[in-house]
Amino acid sequence: MTDTGTDGNVIWQSLLRPEKKAGPKVMVVAATSQELGWVDPPPGLKPDFPLILEAGDTLFVVTGPGPANTALAIGRALAFGRPELILNVGIGGAYPGSALQIGDLAVATVEIDHDTGTEPKLPGGPPGSIGVPTSPGSAENLFAADRETTELLLESCKTLANCRKGAFVTSAMVTSSQERAERIAANYSAICENMEGAGAARAALYSGSKFVEVRAISNMVGPRDKEKWKIPEAIELAGQAAKAFLATLTS
Repeated sequence: MTDTGTDGNVIWQSLLRPEKKAGPKVMVVAATSQELGWVDPPPGLKPDFPLILEAGDTLFVVTGPGPANTALAIGRALAFGRPELILNVGIGGAYPGSALQIGDLAVATVEIDHDTGTEPKLPGGPPGSIGVPTSPGSAENLFAADRETTELLLESCKTLANCRKGAFVTSAMVTSSQERAERIAANYSAICENMEGAGAARAALYSGSKFVEVRAISNMVGPRDKEKWKIPEAIELAGQAAKAFLATLTS
């Protein structure tokens, strides 16, 4: 957007960071409507996304899978105002060496965007910097979760299941080989892989909101042995974790 000053010179006005508009206290985002099935009333199994629901001072957003869908959906939801906190909830895979098993909970301390940058020298290695910022003020693909709120989330999750905190990796391409799983885990000391977290964390950074993330482990990262997956059970556990955490914010 541009305007013209009294001297006739063009004045550029940025629309990227408008003044903050009062919004919901918490925005809860998930990739699928199933992962928000614990909301009362539930969003149902609608295939369409993004889906935005409002309940009191909480906004619930079904983003669709992947970091691009997630960032876009949150961007649309920000039209309702900027939340104090964005909570990403869902299921994920546990990396080798994470000490996590199917049926556990994982809480992010940092989200790592594995897809943005230059091609790594080794398969599964970290992308190199492209030399220009890929997020406000940084060329790094690391997005830290809010430390204090993460500890609250961790404590509430420990009442439900075995729970660990650590680095999460977002990859739009799901890892399906043991070699790639071990390389990513080693390069980042990562505990959990998912497809949306970095998109949500990046949107939180742009909006000035705090960010936290919890995922229930539905599978181990590596070869896709679907007979061992526990997706319905993980979805239920993730919902319980989100509900328990949100209850601590109102107590």
